[in-house]
Amino acid sequence: MVVQDLEGELMKTANGCSDFALKLLEIEKERLKTAVPRDCPAEELILAYAWHELNAEDEKKIAVHVHECLDCLDMVIAARHAVAVDSAPIPLPAWLTADAEKSEVRTGKIIHWPYGSVGEMIEDIRQRWGEMIDWPLAAMKSLNFESALLAASFSQNALPMRAADDAGQIVTAKWIRFDDDNIAEVRPITVQIHNQKIVGNRLELVGELPPELNQIKVVLHFGWTTPDNDLISLKTETEENRSSFFSRSLIAKNDLDPEGKLKMLIV
Repeated sequence: MVVQDLEGELMKTANGCSDFALKLLEIEKERLKTAVPRDCPAEELILAYAWHELNAEDEKKIAVHVHECLDCLDMVIAARHAVAVDSAPIPLPAWLTADAEKSEVRTGKIIHWPYGSVGEMIEDIRQRWGEMIDWPLAAMKSLNFESALLAASFSQNALPMRAADDAGQIVTAKWIRFDDDNIAEVRPITVQIHNQKIVGNRLELVGELPPELNQIKVVLHFGWTTPDNDLISLKTETEENRSSFFSRSLIAKNDLDPEGKLKMLIV
């Protein structure tokens, strides 16, 4: 469907909407004119999904794509808000009410680690949380605190049973909470990875943070472990954050082994 057809489809359902809702639709229309072409479903299918007009099979297919594509997620939220009655508006995340040219970027907080070395940090965590975390050689020989925590693993008896009703990969990340630059808590937290693609030394990710992190400013660190449990650092080349959804383009110095595993640290 071309942009002009999409405009007509949107306006047919926008009668009686607030000026704010119409503005959202106008923003979406203008963005589509300049958007980089993607392998997305037709716009009418995205809109039909937003308005719950698809059968169960088609709705499931479109839902998988919306989880992976932030542009289509934008359209779904804007379309649903456009037909909401004023007495019961759909709450919108802050990034959708900002200017069209702006996107939310979670600027990282600066952590002043209260340790003289990685060994001191490991010993402090061991004293306070016992054998909750295993420290492989890759963690012990790390040169910085983030790499050591990425390489570490939660002991099996520290992880509660978890299940997911969504397609994709579940990663157990480490969430490090601070209180006045001191580690206040180390806890496992599940992160949903909806799409993961490796091309050479590049890793493309689309994921979703759990609800308890929605209102907290956090920094995401990523690593990749080889089948031999060596940690490969991943540098963030591009990033985008939309409410609980995030996407990252990560790059390593050398090609990544597809048999390895994603490691994630949240601080």
